[in-house]
Amino acid sequence: MAQDAAATAPKRASSSPIKTGYLILYNAVSAILWATVLGRTVGANLLRGPAFVYISTGDFVLWTQTLMILDVLHGLFGIVRTDPVTAAAQVASRYVAVWGVQFPFPALCASPVYSTMLFAWSVTEVIRYTYLAVKLGGYEPAAFTWVRYSSYLVLYPLGITSEMVQMWRALGPAGRKFGPLYQLFLGVSLFVIWPIGAYVLIGHMNRQRRKVLAVQKSENLKATQ
Repeated sequence: MAQDAAATAPKRASSSPIKTGYLILYNAVSAILWATVLGRTVGANLLRGPAFVYISTGDFVLWTQTLMILDVLHGLFGIVRTDPVTAAAQVASRYVAVWGVQFPFPALCASPVYSTMLFAWSVTEVIRYTYLAVKLGGYEPAAFTWVRYSSYLVLYPLGITSEMVQMWRALGPAGRKFGPLYQLFLGVSLFVIWPIGAYVLIGHMNRQRRKVLAVQKSENLKATQ
């Protein structure tokens, strides 16, 4: 499930230049890490095929995704204005995908579905983190704002569907390797938690999109008057 808790914008909790500088650095580094995931995913597919994506990218995306726990901690300690509980729930969905499915069942990552999942994640995060870094730096181009709040319409369904397919494919191996309780955990996540979470997340982004683009439109009208 695509993560967007800290994304809907880590706003500055204060005007501290140290805090702002840290957030710019964090978002810039995160954008570079996800751009690397994107480059490796696309490159492996073009040069060798989807079966080689895990070999080139698996460990890197595992730790890049794990680093996103900082999105939760930023909200928890008031560095950004976001609900840490919501952020934790959204980051946890990705953790299940990488630590609960990818890590124990690497053979499943040879599927093209693994590639579409990483593609959706990485494009989403490159856009999100770059947008936040640029915005915190005091520059917010209208076209980039539109991309930031519109790209999820394609990327979120692609990412969420890919996650769910990977989880579905892991049900059998989970039962054989870890037993029925782990299989039940994945099943409940797949058939209960993920659909509800996807509905809530996309609904939240729809509301954010209407709000942000309405403000942008209003500012544009004022500028022409």
